[in-house]
Amino acid sequence: MNKTAINIVWLKRDLRTQDHAPLDEANRNALPFLIIFILEPSMMGLSHCSLRHLQFQYQSIIQLNQKLSVFNQSCIIFESEAELVFSRLAEQFDIQQVFSHKESGVQKTFERDKDIKNLFQKKGIEWIEFQRDGILRGIKNRDGWDKNWFTFMSKPIIENRFVVKALVSFSNPFPISELLEAKLKVKSDNFQPGGEDFGLFI
Repeated sequence: MNKTAINIVWLKRDLRTQDHAPLDEANRNALPFLIIFILEPSMMGLSHCSLRHLQFQYQSIIQLNQKLSVFNQSCIIFESEAELVFSRLAEQFDIQQVFSHKESGVQKTFERDKDIKNLFQKKGIEWIEFQRDGILRGIKNRDGWDKNWFTFMSKPIIENRFVVKALVSFSNPFPISELLEAKLKVKSDNFQPGGEDFGLFI
């Protein structure tokens, strides 16, 4: 049976609809695409990750999906390790390209991305990573860092223009657990809620 050819947008940190290069590239491409976010147990268990971080991410995705719904799109949340998620998706679809921002996290995410890169190479999937800020991962020294930073930060903001794409029929093999989702839905008046609208200075 022929598998449906698709692209994937892998959201990590930048949970917004504007000034977003991976989403822009996916919309410009003719293929339908999935937007995914992965809650990785190995990352959630790190000491620097708190429930508050996860709640903020969840709230941001809820608002993101509200904005994307008119374009037949939504961000699908997985609760599993990234390598397992992409392996399962590759069984269901003919994945052509994966678009994401370059990670600038901790050693754990760096090692995770190396494993994902190896997986994509084995599967024949092209991974296109976009620079998300002035941070360059893996550089040997800081020579010319400030010049590169100003060059990147001076680029014009991307005005994302979404189009209605064909809906990708899909059943999530690793849905977020009811217990975790119940925790993520809890809101607090003591913190700024997640969502790009709440981050804008108006």
